[in-house]
Amino acid sequence: LLNEVDGLGRPTLENICRFAADHLKATLPGLAEIKVSRPSNGESCVYVVSR
Repeated sequence: LLNEVDGLGRPTLENICRFAADHLKATLPGLAEIKVSRPSNGESCVYVVSR
């Protein structure tokens, strides 16, 4: 479960985006942004990866 992922903190959409970007940008150097959405309630978050 997301609450049990080390280093994630509180599993908000914003934190999930940041966490994913931090873990993927080393292996995907062209990564520009991450989008996580929760369609059941219409929420989404876009995290722009800093270079």
